[in-house]
Amino acid sequence: GWQSMCHPPAGLLPVLWLAAFTAFSGHYHDHPFYRWAVLAWIIAVGIHYWLLRIFETVWQETLVRLWHLGGLLLMVFLLTWESAWRIHQAVGGTGTWTAIAWGVLPALVILLLLRHGGTIEWPVRRFPGDYLELAPALIAAYLWAWDIRTAFQPGDPDPLPYVPVLNPLDVTQAFVLMVLFWWRRQIGKGEAPVFDPQARKTFAWAIAAAGFLWLNTVVARAVHFHEGVSYTAWGLYHSDLFQTAISILWTLTALGSMAGASRRGSRNVWRAGATLLAVVVLKLFLVDLEGTGTVARIVSFIAVGGLMLVIGYVSPIPPRATRETG
Repeated sequence: GWQSMCHPPAGLLPVLWLAAFTAFSGHYHDHPFYRWAVLAWIIAVGIHYWLLRIFETVWQETLVRLWHLGGLLLMVFLLTWESAWRIHQAVGGTGTWTAIAWGVLPALVILLLLRHGGTIEWPVRRFPGDYLELAPALIAAYLWAWDIRTAFQPGDPDPLPYVPVLNPLDVTQAFVLMVLFWWRRQIGKGEAPVFDPQARKTFAWAIAAAGFLWLNTVVARAVHFHEGVSYTAWGLYHSDLFQTAISILWTLTALGSMAGASRRGSRNVWRAGATLLAVVVLKLFLVDLEGTGTVARIVSFIAVGGLMLVIGYVSPIPPRATRETG
């Protein structure tokens, strides 16, 4: 009958997170499942969920939900860390393969949770808001940051040869973005969605921005590997080929956005495409004109001008009365 003794076991999860963080920051043998550590983690996480089960009606509901969320994220972190280490050991290289692992496994967790999590009676169906909405949202936020961070990596696929678009890091970023877009479509379908329509619209714009950055990264990496341009802001800025390529890319993106917005009747998306087109025009005069006389700059002006004529023909602004869908 010693009821107060039900509270100290709640300290297990913070201790586990502290142990994981200490080992990770201190590079303790470089991976969490070193020798018998894998058995220790399995037992510790198992005890954590056993405690959640037996104290589910004793602990405060908020604590129980937070500890379910924290336990799941701890497992994702440990498995991702271990996967990244093992891939690095098997492939080596310049760190690109390690970065890939840090993106692939969390994305797979989102897919598994949303597609099959509902079949697990406990704890997923017992706490659907935490396992099927909050946890995927937190992992999605991490993946968005991961995608932005990896855009600044050249993505050397050593020991494989570099192939534009089809190289491992570009493919992984595309996969992560597709998972994020799919996650965005899935949220809000439940009876009591956690995120309101405005939040879901914000998520969509953030993911679209990450996708646009990825497209620019694909071009930058191709120029870097095939033309020997330094993968730095300074090197890419002073590359005539890169400047021409992204001018055309931005115009094509504006064309696709505005054409799609015209068909869907979304003035917001159409305005975003028009804004991007205006940025391209400013770039042509403020940046591209610095290289007047080069073939690349001439191609840039001709290509962008031609695409702008196409945009004016196929992408009229949607009527104001049309219901917004973007």
